[in-house]
Amino acid sequence: MQKTRLKDLREDKDLLQKDIAKFLNMKQQQYSRYETDENEITVSLLKRLAEFYNTSTDYILRLTDEKKPYPEKKINNILNNIFKFYIQKFQRFVAGIFALKLSFLSVKLL
Repeated sequence: MQKTRLKDLREDKDLLQKDIAKFLNMKQQQYSRYETDENEITVSLLKRLAEFYNTSTDYILRLTDEKKPYPEKKINNILNNIFKFYIQKFQRFVAGIFALKLSFLSVKLL
């Protein structure tokens, strides 16, 4: 099994490798190596292909079977969850520092 869905996406649009290579400003042979996993695809190339095919990079990389790009609402939910996680970590850190300072002060007062 190939690591990416590049070939499937290209064939779904009835395009040839040379068409995609031209879009990416590279030779057909170079693009072919990405489709056959001979060359590792770069992040910038992956992003361009995801935009071209109107899909997500995760779909191209077979990390999901959801073909449509992530909806903005889902992205916002993910970002909110990450934000909440780090806020909680920060709050625990501050509470720990405060508790440490209180214990230090109580030792100093003795």
